[in-house]
Amino acid sequence: MKLPIDAPIKQIFPHLYNWVTYGICGLLSNIRKLLSREIAERTPVSPFLIELASSLERCFNFAHTGNSKVISKSLMDPLWLSLGITNDGHPALDPTLGEITFTTMPFTAARILAGIWPVHPTTFEPFYASKRAQTLTYGEYHWKVGGECSLI
Repeated sequence: MKLPIDAPIKQIFPHLYNWVTYGICGLLSNIRKLLSREIAERTPVSPFLIELASSLERCFNFAHTGNSKVISKSLMDPLWLSLGITNDGHPALDPTLGEITFTTMPFTAARILAGIWPVHPTTFEPFYASKRAQTLTYGEYHWKVGGECSLI
């Protein structure tokens, strides 16, 4: 005998991850709102904010799959994201990274200090979490152009 409650459980299950990872989902939602506003106003978008969003998406993927291959340790360890989520399930964010203030008002702001961002020790190239997504979506040329511009 099949219980009638079976169908609602299947509909609720995906939303359970959003509830459990509320901090990640809330921050991603606010970053999306901020970036959408900046794109609409044609103001420069911070590449560090995009990389932070990509790192948060990787945290969310880890919460869904439990597979540590989605974690970019070179970037996410210095940001404290991977350390928190793999050790106790709650991601942390390094407070020295910058000022990330999101409110319920329409005005959201984020300022990430470029000097604090993790870089490669010998090349001083910033670490990225979005390289694979960019190359798969837009191609290798897009990544090379973006990578060249970020070093200037």
